[in-house]
Amino acid sequence: TLAVTVGAVAVSVAILPAAGLVLAGSAVAAALVVPALTARLASAAQRQVAPDRSAYRQQVLEVLDGAAALAVDGRLDDELDALDQLDARVRTSEVRTAAAAGVGSALAVLTTGAAVIGALLVGARAMRDGDLGGPAFAVVVLLPFAVHEALSAMASVAATLPALRVSAARVVEVLDTPDPVSDPAVAR
Repeated sequence: TLAVTVGAVAVSVAILPAAGLVLAGSAVAAALVVPALTARLASAAQRQVAPDRSAYRQQVLEVLDGAAALAVDGRLDDELDALDQLDARVRTSEVRTAAAAGVGSALAVLTTGAAVIGALLVGARAMRDGDLGGPAFAVVVLLPFAVHEALSAMASVAATLPALRVSAARVVEVLDTPDPVSDPAVAR
């Protein structure tokens, strides 16, 4: 992706320096700013998803294990209501995470559009002044599409990184937990 971006910016600068600057600016926004913002939004949302899911699963198991006793005690409806509340919290957390990914995708599309419009404006002025021919104009306007196509996945990757960090932390926690039963000494 970096090689494609640098190569496209170099070609654009060689054809029309102003278009190269537009492309470079939009590429920096798409490669650095958008993913950083997306990761920040997703991280804030993702922090609550795992604990909410865990609490929900635990509550489901408790209700299933004690359903008969809860029914006899008349507490089953209360436990099911609590389960519904936990389910609503899980859904809210997941919607926030999805919204962060959506914001990242929208920002990626906006940077693509801004790059194309910027290249179009700069290229049209150069064509009007006689500094740029038709085929070169087409290259200058289409290069932002190619560059941003290569960069478009960065926002969605940034949105998934917080979830991966949480999962990795859970795996490390499990791996660092001592075995509850130690292996017996090997018989000789």
